[in-house]
Amino acid sequence: MLMNPELRRNLWLELTPHRLIVTPILLLLLMLLVVSTEPNAWANPVAFTASAVFFSITLLWGGRQAYDAIVDEVREHTWDTQRMSALGPWAMTFGKLFGSTAFNWYVGAFCLAIFVFSFDADSLGISRDWTILRSVLVMVFTALMVQAGSFLSGLIAVRAARTPTLPRAPRAPGVFPTL
Repeated sequence: MLMNPELRRNLWLELTPHRLIVTPILLLLLMLLVVSTEPNAWANPVAFTASAVFFSITLLWGGRQAYDAIVDEVREHTWDTQRMSALGPWAMTFGKLFGSTAFNWYVGAFCLAIFVFSFDADSLGISRDWTILRSVLVMVFTALMVQAGSFLSGLIAVRAARTPTLPRAPRAPGVFPTL
């Protein structure tokens, strides 16, 4: 999977050193700001903030990134050469889907770690059977489903834009259409 050239290309584009360094610092500053609002009961606001940032980054921005993975290739006229390359369809799919959203998952992993650290089922009002593992799995699979759906909608949009239309009848020179 890591030898997938499409995945490596997208990882190289998405995971820049600046992003990798600045992101954890900004997330920790955000969580310190949330902790400073309620220093005695900080677990619930921090868990809520971490889950809200996770959903914002992986669902909204990650969904947009997955959609744009195909649409941008078509817009830049590089899709046909990639589609006709020796890379198989599943390798291309995984490379585009997971490579284009790699930074979103990087931020999401930090948010999930903060969520697990600050999760308290009693203070959040969740029943005791709803464990941390179930919460994390629901969050991850929800984000995966949204990103896969966005990727599919990007493919459908590209396909719909390329549907062949019937050619127009040739016009005689000097004849203008009537309005």
